[in-house]
Amino acid sequence: MMTPRELEAWSGKPDGEGRYESLAEQRPGERVRAVGILGGQCLARRLTNMGLFRGVTLEILSGGRRGPVIIRLGASRLALGRGMAAKILVEKAA
Repeated sequence: MMTPRELEAWSGKPDGEGRYESLAEQRPGERVRAVGILGGQCLARRLTNMGLFRGVTLEILSGGRRGPVIIRLGASRLALGRGMAAKILVEKAA
């Protein structure tokens, strides 16, 4: 469980100069790293409980313009609503 301070650090724009995009903008097959969320502690806690937190690498399984964004997170698959996915900031994974 994350402390309130860790949740606060996870929510909000990430530090740094990188080019960040929302998870909802990614195409199937891409690998990205979560860097922050544009939401409050409630969203941060929900995502953390699913195993999604800053620094984790994910693979986009399906996306597109409509419907949920389906990601692979470790051995699990998660379906995120497009609104929630739009609030998750990511960068391309190396």
